[in-house]
Amino acid sequence: NVSDKNVVNVTSSSVYSNLYAKNAVDLDNNDSCFISGNNPGSWLQYDFKNRKVRPICYLIKSARWGKGDWHPKNWVIEGSNSCASYDWTVLDTRNNVTSLDDRNAVQIFSIQKSNEFYRYLRIRQTGCNCSSDSSSQNHLMLSALEFFGPIQ
Repeated sequence: NVSDKNVVNVTSSSVYSNLYAKNAVDLDNNDSCFISGNNPGSWLQYDFKNRKVRPICYLIKSARWGKGDWHPKNWVIEGSNSCASYDWTVLDTRNNVTSLDDRNAVQIFSIQKSNEFYRYLRIRQTGCNCSSDSSSQNHLMLSALEFFGPIQ
């Protein structure tokens, strides 16, 4: 786990129960996941500390629960070098994605805007998740988020 090894600092806008942000970098654990609080605009952020990444693609693995749960459906991937609230660049936008609405589903997405290096990368939910329960559609839940690209 790169968070436990202090290589990447993983944070989030909020946490549901004990399902912490660092669980998203525990890539081989099918039983672990990250879940945010039920808040619009929930996010999960990676700080690469002394390094920068030019993301080319990213992998999302859904959590172990089945169809119709809190799996990601609408989000953006953003990059920043200062982490200030006004200094985020949208690198990729996804709307109404249904391919992750299943137990441990995995998909790789190409970054739409991949021309700069960033210290901070995050996924931010921009709409409801896959849940049919309207009272819990703002949870951001995933088992793994992994970025791929050159490092400097």
